[in-house]
Parts: sequence; C-alpha cells; structure tokens
Amino acid sequence: MNWIKDILKEPIQKRLFILITIFLIAFAVIISTNRLLWHYTSQYISSINSQHSRSTLGKILIRNLFQIEKDIYEISGDVSPKRIAIVEKGLLLSLNDIELILTIFQHGGKYEHAMNVNMENVDEINETISFTIDKSQRYNLEVINLSPKILDIRENAFNLIKTKRESLRALNDASRLHLERSFSIRLKQTDTLLQRSKENAARIFYDTNQEIQRLEQRFNQSTRVFAVIRAAEVIVALLIIFATLFTISRQIQTIIKERQRMTEMLQDFNDKLELRIEERTANLVELNKTLKNEIAERRRAEEKLKESETHFRNITENMSDWIWETDVNWRYTYCSDNVTDVLGYSPEEMLGKTLFDFMDPGEKEKCKSLFSEIAGGKKSMRDLENWYLSKNGHYVCLKTSGIPTFNEKGEITGYVGVDTDITELQHAREALKKSEEQFRIISSAANDAIIMIDNEGKVVYWNRMARKMFGYTNQEILGKQFHPILLPDHLFEKYNKGFAHFKQTGQGSAINKTYELTAVKKEGVEIPVEVSISAVQIDNKWHAVAIVRDITERKLAEKALRKAQEKLKYLSYVDGLTEINNRRYFDEIVSKEWNRAVRDSNPLSLIMIDIDFFKNYNDVYGHLKGDECLKNIADIILQSIRRPEDFAARFGGEEFVVVLPNTKIKGASHIAETIRSNVESAGIEHNNSSIAEVVTVSLGVASTIPQRGTEPDSLLAETDACLYRAKQEGRNRVVIHR
Repeated sequence: MNWIKDILKEPIQKRLFILITIFLIAFAVIISTNRLLWHYTSQYISSINSQHSRSTLGKILIRNLFQIEKDIYEISGDVSPKRIAIVEKGLLLSLNDIELILTIFQHGGKYEHAMNVNMENVDEINETISFTIDKSQRYNLEVINLSPKILDIRENAFNLIKTKRESLRALNDASRLHLERSFSIRLKQTDTLLQRSKENAARIFYDTNQEIQRLEQRFNQSTRVFAVIRAAEVIVALLIIFATLFTISRQIQTIIKERQRMTEMLQDFNDKLELRIEERTANLVELNKTLKNEIAERRRAEEKLKESETHFRNITENMSDWIWETDVNWRYTYCSDNVTDVLGYSPEEMLGKTLFDFMDPGEKEKCKSLFSEIAGGKKSMRDLENWYLSKNGHYVCLKTSGIPTFNEKGEITGYVGVDTDITELQHAREALKKSEEQFRIISSAANDAIIMIDNEGKVVYWNRMARKMFGYTNQEILGKQFHPILLPDHLFEKYNKGFAHFKQTGQGSAINKTYELTAVKKEGVEIPVEVSISAVQIDNKWHAVAIVRDITERKLAEKALRKAQEKLKYLSYVDGLTEINNRRYFDEIVSKEWNRAVRDSNPLSLIMIDIDFFKNYNDVYGHLKGDECLKNIADIILQSIRRPEDFAARFGGEEFVVVLPNTKIKGASHIAETIRSNVESAGIEHNNSSIAEVVTVSLGVASTIPQRGTEPDSLLAETDACLYRAKQEGRNRVVIHR
C-alpha cells in the first residue's frame, strides 16, 4: 500500500488529477472487460442456437425417413393407381426435404418448410431455421455417409412405384409374378437403406444433443465467472469514487481559503486603481486639446479636397471622352457631361440605368456574359469594344476601359472608367475588311488552275497554277489531248460520250456546274480536285474553260472534321469528370429502351445510386478528393454490370443511374446489392460519415413492363422514391419498389 501513501503526500491538485486518471483507466478496463464478456457470451449463445437448429433439422430428417418408410410399405399392399400417384408425390416431397436438410448441414443456410401433409402422428413443424456451419460441422462423417444413401433410396423408391404400376397393368399372371418378385427384392434393399439412414440420422441427432449439453454447461460456468468479475468491477469502482469525492472535498476547502485571500488582494488593487484613474483623467484633458487641433487640420484638408474635385470635374467636362462610374450591377451612378455628345442622353437620363439598357438584344446578351465574368473575377477591363444605341437611333461603337472600386472590407462596390467614341474608326475597319475580302477572292481565283481546251479536246491554255498542280510544262501539254493525260482510266469512257455532245451544242451535264473528281499528276499520283467548267464560243467553235482547285488539304480537313465531330459527339455523351455516360445520353437511352420494351413487352428496370454524406466528404477531404471519389464510384458501377446492353450514367452531382433492359426486379435488386457491396468493400476512407468509416451508397430499384402511351418519367419517379426511402431508413442499403 506504499503507493497510496505516496499519493496522499502529493499536493491536492496533483492528487485529484492522479485519482481521476486512475478512475478513467479503471473505467476503460471495465468497459473492455464487459465487451470481452459480451463477446464470449454471444459466441456461446450463437453456438447453442446453431446446435438447436441442427437438432431440429435432425428431428425433421428422422421424421421424413419414417414417412418414406410408411409410404413405401403402403404401396407394397393392394393400392389403386390413384393412391400410388398420391404416395409418389409424398415421397418426392419427403426426399426433396431430406436433400435440402443435408445441403444445409454441409453448406449452411435457411430452412423454411412445413411438414409433409401425409405424415401422421407427428407434431407439425412450421418455422424458419437459420443454420450457420463451422469447419467441424461441415465435414461431419454421418452427413457425408447419409447423402449417397438418400440418393439410393430415391432411386429404389421410384423404381418400386414404377414396378408396382407395371404389375397392376400386367396382362398375365406370369408377368405379374415376375414383377412382384422384383418388387420384393427392391423393397428389401430399400428397407435396409432406410434402416441405415435412420441410424445415421439418429447419431446426428444424438451427437447434436450431447454438444448442446456440453455448451450449456460451459455457458453456465462462464456466467458464474462473469458474475464474480462484475462484482469485483463494482467494488473497485466504488473505492475509486469514494477516494475521488474525498479529494474533491479537500480541494473545495482549499478554494474557499484561496478566495478569502483573493478578496483581500482585490481591495488593495481597488485602492491603487482609484489613484491611477485620477492620473488618467488629467491625461484625457490634455488629449482632448490635441484632438481639437487635429479636427481643425482635417477640416482644412477637406476644403482642399473639394477644390481638387472641382478641378477634376472641370478637366473631365472639357475632355472628348466620357467618364462614368457604376455600382456592382453596372448601374450608372455618375456620368460626365460628355455623354450627351456621344449618345445624346443627358447625365441625368443615364443615372439609375444599366449600360445594357443602351444596347440591342444581341449585343446585350454578349456583354452581360462578358461583364458578369469581369465583375465576378474583380478584374480590370481595357479597350473593350461594344455597340450602343444613341438617343437618335444610330449605333455608336465605344471603346471601354475601367477598374473596380472596393470598400473598407475589400468587397467590390462597382467600376469607374472611360468610354471613347470609335464609331468612325470601326467603319474604316469594316471598309478595310471588305476590301481585303475582295482581294482574297481575286487571289484565290489566281491560285486555281485555269485550263482551256478546244473542240478537239486539246489544251490551248495552261496557267501557272496548272503547271504547279499537275507538273506539266506548257511545252509538254499545249496541243495535247487533255483527258487521256489528266483523267484516270475509269472516267475516260464517260468523258468521250459527253464531249461528243459538247462539240456540237456547247452543252453537257458538267457545264456551269462545280463537281469533284480525281485527277492524275505527271508522276502518276491521283489527287482530289474541284472542277468548274464553262462553255465559251471562239471562232464559232465551242471551247471549255475549266477552273481546277486541288482540294487535297480540304479533304484531309474534312476527314479530320468528321473525326472531330465523332469525338465531339462522344464527348457530348460522356461526363467530363467520371468519363462515364452523362445525363443527356441517359435521357436518350432510357427513352429508346422504353420504346423497345413497349414494342417487345419486356421488363425495364432502373437503379438510382446516391453517395452517402458526400457533402461531408468534400468538407473534410476537399473537392479534388471528392472528384477522385466520384471517379472510383463510377468505375465500381461499370465493373458491377456485366451485359453489353446494361447502361450506367452520372445523373447529376453525386447521383448515378443504371438502366437494365429486359431485367426483372429480382435481377435488378441483385445487381444493386452487388454495387452497394462492391462500393463498401472498396474501403474508400470517409471519417465524416455518420454510418461507416468508408464511403457507402444508397440505392433505389424499380421495374416495370412499359405500356403504350406511357413515359419513362413514371419509372424514374418510382426509382427516385425508393432512393429517398433508402436514405430515410439509414442509408447504405437497397430499397426495392413493390
């Protein structure tokens, strides 16, 4: 007991701290002990319940064997075919019951069955038996020995019934006698198997009851030991509480004495404080004089500021530009007088209106988006060009620059800036742009190959771009037949037919049209070209003028564009974050599958999935981790659905949806449970969840066979309602629409 004496020698505060620490440690030990006791008690109770279930199943097994024996001996006498059919049905029920029980003995499971109605003088058992096996029960020798015997009994029993029926239908005594002998032999074999099976079943029943007695004895012994431990815990707790209360009372006495001492100190401090107040009063009088002088200085500074503002206003009024100030909603709070020269409105007419009030609808929509982005980012703007409507209805182009203004808290209060009229400059730009466009058209024409052929099909004109495009010089091509050189072989026959008509009339299917074909360069390479052909008459002979453009790059660009369009279509159907299908694609798919289900009268099922407490997850781990979590959940959902026609999409936020065509509610609920289990097994950490330490999901499942004239919104609403119920009932579960 020396450690107790050592504690009593310590100061009261330290002594109290030590006792409270000991109390907390003892309390933790008591809780741990109780949890351990409860664990062992639960194990014993679970084992006893399992053995009771096993005993009940053994009793049912024996009763079924007796019933089989009774049914077999019943058909050995004189029975009618109708009675044989009834006995056969009873045998099938009893044998199926026995095989189910043996399967439960070996693998565990639930037994839900009422006793065979053919059984007599036996108490009826109508209950659900849950049976969980362990390794010692799974390979029980009696169960292993009994299984093949039951199979032999099944085979012999139905052979006996078959033999009995054949005997009843026998046409002569000799056949009947032979069948009865065969029946007698099989009956003896079946009786032997039944007796051995009943012995096995009885040993199972006996061993189970012995195990129950052994477990109950150990449970009673453990209960007595647990009672002693509980009593010891209570005694230790009472001793610690008594010591703590005693120490606290001593501490209270010490506090009372300390309070009396502090009262005396406060009185002394009060006296000193009165002296200091008198000194401070004198100082405040002196400070008041100083403040009066500073106020006078501030008034003089304000007068100078007013003079400066007047000077600034005079400068702005004489400028050609228009100075303005707005609030945070771009509503004018100040406009210089120059606004009248620019827009025709007086400053008073501008105040209280937004800058968007002076724009046409198209310009307004463009500027609202741009200026909202600028204000949202608290950015400055420089040289923004926008079109305004003046008071007389003319369009005015203004170049705008401005900076944000802030209050003392750093919050944006509006913008101040200047607008410059650049309407004439803008008109000059447009004129320049038009001129450049005309020059571009001329340049483009000059960059095409221009070829002229006479009525004999010979080349008579060949420009620079023709030489560059096809590789032939003037000396190599002029005076030669155009088409055999430049056209591929498969077009030559078609050309001959058309050109004969052109020579006479100057007309043809290709005249005054633009079309695409394949031409051949000097080195034999085929290139795609765009050709425009016109007919001209020179010296009463028809000539053809062709403007040929190499469209190789355009074809490559078109091919790239098609690929880009395909990729864009893919991206429009895919969620950018999780890379699974998005809500838009879901709407298309569910509508398509709904119509297919209406046409084929097949079921259609939906699963809606919501991540539990995802907002809490973002609050703790941040949005980057939240995005990673969404990606992981999307991957798990995709891995949980197997068929190619099954469809998963992100529905919005932390919600996902799965479309299961031609799937009934049972199959859909199985897939939903697979998704829920896989998400929980993934073990994504979530310390801010109220139901688990990992990320979990709640799921709603609904299924229907769509009818004509209905829409998928009804199924979606039922699925959403089930998801809501899953969250209301505690989350991390699947709720099915019934």
